[in-house]
Amino acid sequence: MTEFLQHLGKDSLKINNEQQNDKNCKLQKFPNGVTYLMNYQEGFQLEIQNNILKNVYLYGNHDKQFKPYKGVLPFGITFTMCNAHIVAKFGEPTSKQGGGPINIGISYDHIGIEITFQTKTWDQPNVAIDQIILYEPVNQTICGICKKNGDLRCGQCKLVYYCGVDCQKTHWKQHKGFCQ
Repeated sequence: MTEFLQHLGKDSLKINNEQQNDKNCKLQKFPNGVTYLMNYQEGFQLEIQNNILKNVYLYGNHDKQFKPYKGVLPFGITFTMCNAHIVAKFGEPTSKQGGGPINIGISYDHIGIEITFQTKTWDQPNVAIDQIILYEPVNQTICGICKKNGDLRCGQCKLVYYCGVDCQKTHWKQHKGFCQ
């Protein structure tokens, strides 16, 4: 997440009086120490807990308040990618969330990213990204295919871990088109 913040630019991260009074930005503070800085014009939101940046939210084309984020997205992701593309690129997620009343999402804790899609059902594998949340990666290595502990990484992109050569070969058919 820290490396990606450079893409937002120094001016975007300053929480100062000028930005607080900007009609495109809103600063919202809560008693529990959480502060949100929403930049509607540039399509992102920062979540700060006790003066520490915890999450960066990047919005796609379907939010009513935020304009789409136009900057460079991490790991070669684009908002036009669908859930099938993301799984092909990164392997099986650490966790899945949503469905029913809320949009589905998948998380990859080892790289610190949660991706929410424009659907509430898992039956649609070709639905574009709605929102991306960046957070500090967790130091864990889980195989992108079987979810066992994995010490091997993709030799090219270094984004996916594998428990062994068999899982890496199995995933390569889908992954090679997204591996950079």
